[in-house]
Amino acid sequence: DPARMRCLGKHKRPEGARFPWLVGAAETVALGEPPGCVNWAAAVPRWPVLANDRLGDCTIAAGLHAVQLWSAVHGAELVPDEPSAIADYAEATGYQPLTGLHDAGAVELDILHFWMTNGFAVKVGGVLDRLDGFAAVVPTDRRQMCQAIATFGCVYAVVELPTSAEAELEAGRSWAALSDVPGSWGGHAILLAG
Repeated sequence: DPARMRCLGKHKRPEGARFPWLVGAAETVALGEPPGCVNWAAAVPRWPVLANDRLGDCTIAAGLHAVQLWSAVHGAELVPDEPSAIADYAEATGYQPLTGLHDAGAVELDILHFWMTNGFAVKVGGVLDRLDGFAAVVPTDRRQMCQAIATFGCVYAVVELPTSAEAELEAGRSWAALSDVPGSWGGHAILLAG
């Protein structure tokens, strides 16, 4: 039901917040040409919604989808569940599941640091899953995006959605005619995997 998919939760990053870059703006690194087609997402038969149809936990859901993807590609798919997503969202943001208070989304940089420091509540080999590191890519550089997906399996991406995307979603269509001001509907975290 497209009307249920209305919970955006990605906040704008504070001024001055910094990401490490995969390829520094001032340096030239020969990444080579990415493969013609890499579709790591084909390893995942079903992506759970992880409460993002009613909570602004997209920043958590995108990270948990990365864990699912990496485990599936390595032959032992770990499917995250909704209680784990909600627990991670609550711990990272102060959301209170019993009352619904503080469902205000998150800044993706804060969630990536949370994932590295605390780990996600998904159990992998008996321990919390912790992210080893992350680096930004230039989103308008198709070659760099393809190279990152081919090398690392995915890109944790954030998009600033215009209100036209909401109308398309409510009409059951994909985001295509993005004709309004970016971010006028809100921000959303997604996983790009091929």
